[in-house]
Amino acid sequence: MIVEVDGPSHYTTYNSHLAQYTVCESTYANHLAKDRWLRKQGFKVFRIGNYEIKHITSLPKEKRLEEFYFFFTEIFGDIVCIEKYHFYN
Repeated sequence: MIVEVDGPSHYTTYNSHLAQYTVCESTYANHLAKDRWLRKQGFKVFRIGNYEIKHITSLPKEKRLEEFYFFFTEIFGDIVCIEKYHFYN
């Protein structure tokens, strides 16, 4: 199983002179080709948006574990088991 957290580097190019990202189809296509290759090798590939993780980690500390549990259960089903975990700011 492969879990990949997608951020801007998966679908953009970065121009350091302008300090900005630009959507890039070829960058995105390269990641899709990598996914296809991994699946052909027998891997299950799960892609998660970086924005989703950032949202959960921005929640109050008391809500993070519960939200991570619901999020990963949505992705992986009922196989998720989160025991004791400490989140640090």
